[in-house]
Amino acid sequence: MRAEYDFKRVKRIVELVNSNFIQSEEDLKSMFCLVLGLCGDVSFIPFLMEEARRMEKEYPDEYYDQGPELAVQELAVRYLN
Repeated sequence: MRAEYDFKRVKRIVELVNSNFIQSEEDLKSMFCLVLGLCGDVSFIPFLMEEARRMEKEYPDEYYDQGPELAVQELAVRYLN
């Protein structure tokens, strides 16, 4: 059941990437971080946290940091609870 749910989430992300939703390289990086959170393991957490900090610092008026932040939350719920 969990794998089917994850597949549906990743499929939706791929649909967004293929649509006009992705407007910039940072959008794509943010979405990639989210995919890492859905498919990866806890070894990605340091990278994701650094990406969130970088995106928040470089783009304070945008929401690019939400992808890596959500990815860290997903990994924390899955592996650290």
